Parts: sequence; C-alpha cells; structure tokens
Amino acid sequence: MILQERRGMTSVHATLDYLADDGSPESYIDILAVPAGGEGVFACVDQRTVEVRNGWPDADRFSLDVEGFAVASVPTAFDDWFNPDALAEAYFPECLAAILEATGASRGVIFDHNVRSGSKSTDGYWSQTVARPTRGVHNDYTDRSAPVRAAEILGATPASRYAYVNLWRPISEPLRDSPLGVCDGRTLSAGDVSLTELRYPDRSGWIHRFRYNPDHRWTYFPEMLRDEVLLLKCWDSALDGRTRHAAHSAFDDPTTPADAPPRESIEVRALLVWDQAS
Repeated sequence: MILQERRGMTSVHATLDYLADDGSPESYIDILAVPAGGEGVFACVDQRTVEVRNGWPDADRFSLDVEGFAVASVPTAFDDWFNPDALAEAYFPECLAAILEATGASRGVIFDHNVRSGSKSTDGYWSQTVARPTRGVHNDYTDRSAPVRAAEILGATPASRYAYVNLWRPISEPLRDSPLGVCDGRTLSAGDVSLTELRYPDRSGWIHRFRYNPDHRWTYFPEMLRDEVLLLKCWDSALDGRTRHAAHSAFDDPTTPADAPPRESIEVRALLVWDQAS
C-alpha cells in the first residue's frame, strides 16, 4: 500500500498491552527478570483490541496542553544515530530548540535519550544503548518521580512550572513497523492509573501503567517520515486544568506489509522550565 493511501486511512483496530487489573494501586517490574533480547512485554498484561485513529487529517489541531501530544515538521540533516557523542553535540541542540519553540518554555535541557531498533538491539529490551520498541501502555513520569528527577538534573526542584516532554522521530522511513500510539490525555481517569516501580539492581524508578478503559481515545500517525516528529508530554507540574500527560505504546499495525523493515526510532527527553506563568 503506497504512502498516500495509508495516510488516508480512517483508523485500524489493533491489540494493546494494558495492565491486568488486580485491584492494587501499585505494581512493579523487576528489570532483571526481563529476558535479554526479548520483546520486553510488561508483566500482568491485559490485551485489548482498540480503535487507533489516523491522526494525519487532524494533525494541525493536536496540542500538548489539550491532548498531551502534537505532531510537527522538524527537518534534520543529522544521521549518526548510533553515536552518543555526536547525538549530544549536534542532535540534542536541534531538538531542544524545537521543543522550546513548540512549548514557549523559558529554558530546558535534554537529559536522556533512547535509540530503538527491532534489528540492532543486542543488550535486551532495557538496553541503554539500542533498545527495542516499548510495548505496554505507560507514561514515563509520575508525581513521585518527576520532582526527584528534576532535582537530580537541575540541582533543585524548580519553584515555577516545569514539565517533561519527549521528541520522538523515526530514523528509517517511512515508518511502518511498530508505530507509536498515543492516548488522548483527557480520556485517562485516575482509576486507570497504576504507579509502577521499576526495580533496577541499584535503584528504583517510577512510571505509570494503565488499565483498560473503553473511553480511551487512541491516535497514531502512519507512514511517518524522518523529518516528522511526535512531541509527547510525559508530566507537567501545572495544576490548572491542562492535560498533564498522555499514555503511549508501540503496537502492531495490522496494515503493515509483511516485508516492512523493523522500526528504528529515537526519542529524546527534555526537562523544561517556565520562569514566568504560562
């Protein structure tokens, strides 16, 4: 199916890996128990078939403060994706400039990234170099972890508004395998959320996992090109009614051609600060 046809589709029905509901407000993942080289599917999975809408027809209306995500054109000439030093020197500044322009934040810092590949990952799902696409409906930061991480990065938790925003870009194009689905943050409810501890050998981290709710509204952008990026809000300190985060997950698009190359993508994580009210 040619690119223009797939971009014109209305929606697909796909299986997403939610968290099985055991009645507990918290859960955990033992990182050492995730098989090396495996797909890294989260434990206690509740697989649900959901409608995932094609976001391209409405691409201009999505907003970080409303849905919790947005798509943008951010051209880049960078192509040394598996070189961490080159990324930090040349690619991160491009990303930070694009994120600051999109959000109006006063300042920010790129503090982390993941290159993901379905073919080049050698260190297992939780690799810090080349990782596999993440399957499991989740969000990267929580009210427990966000202030701690901000203090580690900046030396102190900001007194004004701050937020975490990811910039996600396909490396191989057009991206057909394991696209990224994003859930409208307005359709998430408090009862859907599980505070989840990531247990590493020397530390713990915290993310959100989500239980299935038929009200969830999912979107993806089929056939993304390298100069197209997804901006994803992962946490916002503002408590003024704007969307604070959006859930996301890789998924299998049933329209993906059998011979499509494995997904390759990169996401960078930015901590943003607004020095004045916004």
